[in-house]
Amino acid sequence: MNQTYLITTSPLIETYESSNRLLMMIQNVTELRLAEQQVLQASKMAAIGQLAAGVAHEIRNPLGLIRNYTYFLKKTHDISEEMKDKSFTQIENAVEQASQIIDNLLNFSRITDKRITTVNVFAYLKDMIELNHKVMEKEMWFIVLILIQISTGP
Repeated sequence: MNQTYLITTSPLIETYESSNRLLMMIQNVTELRLAEQQVLQASKMAAIGQLAAGVAHEIRNPLGLIRNYTYFLKKTHDISEEMKDKSFTQIENAVEQASQIIDNLLNFSRITDKRITTVNVFAYLKDMIELNHKVMEKEMWFIVLILIQISTGP
């Protein structure tokens, strides 16, 4: 099993000699890190529980569109090709919308580890806003995104 250690170093000040010494403390923090991950995962699951009603409503909308257009296509026998194409396009868009809602929810609920990775912050914020937009509309939240470009040199 992998172990996680916290290493802390501090310089020691000598009074008799001018030699440099270093105090190094090594602490096994494996259990603490595991507990932190469990608390984080529990918090995520609690947030998902709170979002469940909103997500169910969001998924119900595209499903209603799919049901209505499917019913229309089944019951209408003399339908133009243009109307068929429009109906199929609406069904495909509704499926894509429902799929995006589910993807956002799954991305949020995944267990994460402490690896350092490159993250597209804009995409992450967009997913979080999409996932929470019904709650934010209800509570009249205002979202302001400020993008700062960091230069790495001339």
